[in-house]
Amino acid sequence: MDVEAALAHLRRIPALAVAIETAGPAAWPGEDDPFTALAKGLVRRAAPEAFPFVWAALLEAVGALSPEGLREAGDVPPFLGKKTAAALIGAAKAARTGSLERLFRCDTDEAVAYLCKLRGVDAPLAVEALIAAGRPDVLSPADPAVGRALRRLGVDVAEPGTFAAFRAACSPYGSVATLCLRACDEAARPVFPVEPDALCFLREKDKRLGVLIDRLGPLRRSTEPDLFAALVHAIIAQQISGRAAQSISDRLLEAAGALTAERLASLEPAVVRGCGLSERKVSYIRRLAEAVGSGGLDLETLRHTSDAEVIRRLADLDGIGVWTAEMLLIFSLCRPDVLSWGDFGIRRGMALLYGDRQLTRERFERRRRRYTPYGSVVSLYLWALAGMEDALARKVARG
Repeated sequence: MDVEAALAHLRRIPALAVAIETAGPAAWPGEDDPFTALAKGLVRRAAPEAFPFVWAALLEAVGALSPEGLREAGDVPPFLGKKTAAALIGAAKAARTGSLERLFRCDTDEAVAYLCKLRGVDAPLAVEALIAAGRPDVLSPADPAVGRALRRLGVDVAEPGTFAAFRAACSPYGSVATLCLRACDEAARPVFPVEPDALCFLREKDKRLGVLIDRLGPLRRSTEPDLFAALVHAIIAQQISGRAAQSISDRLLEAAGALTAERLASLEPAVVRGCGLSERKVSYIRRLAEAVGSGGLDLETLRHTSDAEVIRRLADLDGIGVWTAEMLLIFSLCRPDVLSWGDFGIRRGMALLYGDRQLTRERFERRRRRYTPYGSVVSLYLWALAGMEDALARKVARG
């Protein structure tokens, strides 16, 4: 891929000129064969932050990774976990039948749709794998990061024909356009500050946590400075996975145009429900929007109050309990020392890190005091570990 020629072409498109200026030129990934590209994507999905460690461990265990060598679950190291093993076996079967090679003879949308039928593959992973395999013109409307970046750049992707026209203008360099837009989306997101001093402190305080920090490296976790939008995200995320919550949030943003109290209060409940929300969560969001829109709830005053006061003020609101308030403290107010006993992911991550059969509140509190004043940073690492299958989490935590 001639990246310089691609960038020269794309800079003539106003939205992409801004994207490139904002995030810098895209770096073209090294090209892999289709199976390796897909396998890397599946492993990265299983352990995003620990990918270099896990990929090296996989290659050490199996030697050369090939479709012929992965025919049944026993061919995949157990530490990857059953879901990732099944996904790799499915990808290997597709490669052996020639299906992956045929993807280079069909259009982008068809290729993405085919890959999404494979176990463990969604649209972002499919796009990533096609680009990593060297396909030059991959720009998909199913890629949420592309849609978010274009909306920020003023391109109304919901308008019929707009995306098709934009994709035609980018051709034959759609893949570089995708990389630029993904980088722009990433650059536009503020992140929780993980300072080197915090990591040094935690390494010295806790050896097991230090190993995890070294294997995952400095983490980047997006924050939401808009307090209303952050509460909406937190309500959506109650009792569902992070990926499911992000998908629902993306659909709600597309339906509303912006996550403001005025926009959400004006949406019909059926529209909000259609984004994937339960009746109860729809009710919570509408009541929050009405309270903020009427001036009955002034969220901005929370920026200047203590952690305990933020929790006290929010915990009594319908649908916003202690856990939701704690998530606001971390992901919107960026408070440094929040470790939530009420968060299942944090408890799961802690139990996996230390090998607890049963994590008691007393043990949790003892460790929390050890982490102070950087409990929020520890929360990020425990969430990262909790997002992995048990076997993989144990491998990452303890080798």
